[in-house]
Amino acid sequence: MSVAEYSGYRSHVQHVLPDLERGGAAFYFSGHSHTLQHLTHNGVHYVVSGCGAVVNYNRWNWMNVPRGAVRFCYPDSAEADARAGEFSPGAYTRADKGGFVFVELFNATHARADYYDHTARVVYSVDVRNPRAP
Repeated sequence: MSVAEYSGYRSHVQHVLPDLERGGAAFYFSGHSHTLQHLTHNGVHYVVSGCGAVVNYNRWNWMNVPRGAVRFCYPDSAEADARAGEFSPGAYTRADKGGFVFVELFNATHARADYYDHTARVVYSVDVRNPRAP
């Protein structure tokens, strides 16, 4: 699940989401969308870490993710909206706004994800406890 260009949304909703939810998954990790994102849906936390090399300002799938699912998106939507006219579909910027996510798994029920920008500054953190874990 992603608000950006490479969401795989339809196949993801049809095939992956139900399995994650049934299986009691706490996290789903993905990349490739050239953004940093944290989304939640039906108890699953979606961590997108995909802007190490280039940044995608397109938000083509924003309206396709479940309402209220987006908790964090980098670069933020205000910057994406301000720069939208600069890019043609599929266009990206240099890595001057890149970033990464560091995830620490403490035990079967507790994890933390820290989102870093291109200056190695934490721009978002989420502490997750999974009550569904065995």
